[in-house]
Amino acid sequence: MKQISRTPGSLKKKAAGQFKSHASSRSDLSDRRHTSVQAPYQIGKFKELANRCHTPVQFRTLLDQLEKYIPYEGFACGWGNPAIYAVSFFYTRNYPKEFLNWYLTTGMLGKDPVFNRWLGTQQPQIFSEVVEDLGDQFPRDFIQKIKEFKLWHMITGGRVEIPDELVSYFAVVMRSREVCELNRDLFNELLPLLHNALLKTYPNGVLTPQQTEILCEKCKGKLNDKGIAKKMDISVSAVKKQLTEVRKRLCAKTSCNAVAIALQNRFITIVYD
Repeated sequence: MKQISRTPGSLKKKAAGQFKSHASSRSDLSDRRHTSVQAPYQIGKFKELANRCHTPVQFRTLLDQLEKYIPYEGFACGWGNPAIYAVSFFYTRNYPKEFLNWYLTTGMLGKDPVFNRWLGTQQPQIFSEVVEDLGDQFPRDFIQKIKEFKLWHMITGGRVEIPDELVSYFAVVMRSREVCELNRDLFNELLPLLHNALLKTYPNGVLTPQQTEILCEKCKGKLNDKGIAKKMDISVSAVKKQLTEVRKRLCAKTSCNAVAIALQNRFITIVYD
């Protein structure tokens, strides 16, 4: 696994500045809740939770703990194969599903300058900072959507596993650019723990084998629900139920939209008879 460089010295210095006074007013405490970072020696609880995380309930508990360290307002993560911009799994918390639907439907991952810059540097990126540097490389509608859904202040980053051609990618929505800058080092420090926890908890793709098969048949466009049910030797109601779950899992509005998302992000591979 390729290691990401860390800067614990600067992290400790920032943390010391944040926690130098114990006699703070209530408003000061509120400000800290939105801006503070914690030094590496204070993340023992998070590390303990991450190391034993292997169920969805434990992963949610881990994200609750993460919020105590990094005051995120929205969270998204996933894993897949960066070589072909294939998404295998994603998970969100307080993240706008309308934006995610647009991002997946348009296959924006392969055109996302923030993701591509992270992939090249493997260092956490602040969205607004990348826009300042590479503004002309952003699709216009991408910037419009980011502003519409108030995602301008995000820190993104992940981990790369070279032998398996697998990456995990995380995004935390923050209150401001200043809060992003303050928490970037700690975010970097916690990424290996988040990466391992994500892959232990969700080692399989977002769709089950049966859901994948049903969606593949939908993509081929030759069979209706009754025909798919007959071919797979299941009931029509089972097909409809699974398609409803597929739409939910892919943040799709319709079955046709689910097909578009699946093809754009390579959730499925079509093999024609």
